[in-house]
Amino acid sequence: MGKKTTTTTQENKMPAFQQQFLEGTVIPEAKRMLATPFTPYEGTRVAGLTDLQQQALSGYGGLDMGAPAFQQAADVYSTIAGEGLSPERIQSFMSPYTQEVIDASMRDLARQRDISLNELGAAASAAGAFGGSRQGVAEAETQRAFAETAAETAARLREAGFSQAAGLAQADLAQRMAAAQGGMGAAGAGLQQQLAGLGAQMTAGEAPRALEQQALDALYEQYMLQQQYPLTQFGVLTGAAGAIPAGYGVTSGTTTERNPMGTIGGILSGIGSAGQGLTALGKAGGIGAIFSDARLKENIRSLGQVGDFNLYEWDWNEEGVAAGAAVEPTYGVIAQEVEQIRPEYVVMGDDGYRRVNYGAIAKELGAA
Repeated sequence: MGKKTTTTTQENKMPAFQQQFLEGTVIPEAKRMLATPFTPYEGTRVAGLTDLQQQALSGYGGLDMGAPAFQQAADVYSTIAGEGLSPERIQSFMSPYTQEVIDASMRDLARQRDISLNELGAAASAAGAFGGSRQGVAEAETQRAFAETAAETAARLREAGFSQAAGLAQADLAQRMAAAQGGMGAAGAGLQQQLAGLGAQMTAGEAPRALEQQALDALYEQYMLQQQYPLTQFGVLTGAAGAIPAGYGVTSGTTTERNPMGTIGGILSGIGSAGQGLTALGKAGGIGAIFSDARLKENIRSLGQVGDFNLYEWDWNEEGVAAGAAVEPTYGVIAQEVEQIRPEYVVMGDDGYRRVNYGAIAKELGAA
């Protein structure tokens, strides 16, 4: 007997009811969904501004930016830059009273001078020296002292008057700048108040707008659910199509193969050796060979090829059984094929059936 090799195979085949479900339900539904055109969402996605917010926006456009106050400040700064504390501007703040004080002081000094000169003249007359050089020197000294005192007094008074005028001019400019800044501050404060009011108005209008936005979002979500629903249903179909219990559509089988060399070797081992005991097999023909005529076989199956010989497996048919071949192996070569390539290995029995000398084949193949 030849060496047998057993192979277990398993075939997965789709059950008929599953195939019918796929072809009759799932695939047509998939084609229908594929042919469905895209439907865009035509509803509103973003809520608009409320009436309150629209009013607030209009209010922003009509804000009082305080342009007059800022222009006034700009004029003051321009005046300061142009005039500064020039002598002319300071002179405009010189008090008339200050000038009168200087004039009065000069008159007092002049009167004191005249008194001194009269006294000098009276003294000179009493001494009989009126009009003399001594009197002239004394009068010149008096005049010099008067001039120095008058100059010093006038300078001191004018300096005081100038300082006072400069201070008044500086104070005036500061007052004007403060007034301009105050106007700007008032305008800025007013603007801040307006902005705060408009901001509060926008915030108050946001609450109803947010509610409207939520309603729009809910509508869009409902639309998306409607778009998704066919896909969800299709998922149910595909899930049902794949929910096949384990074992359905599985076919198992076992295949037994014989090694061709082992087949020939097994035959040879059955007859002992090449050229000996051949008459023990097929003795009905008396020729010492084994039945292998194709006419005695049925269900012939190929086992492959060894050398120049094709090997087969078969069943003996009724004719073969009647001829006595049922006691012989059901695998090997076919006599008619061997006769074509090695006619010397084939013999014809008295019964008219071909037999094959397997010992010769084994010897050729080195299996003897």
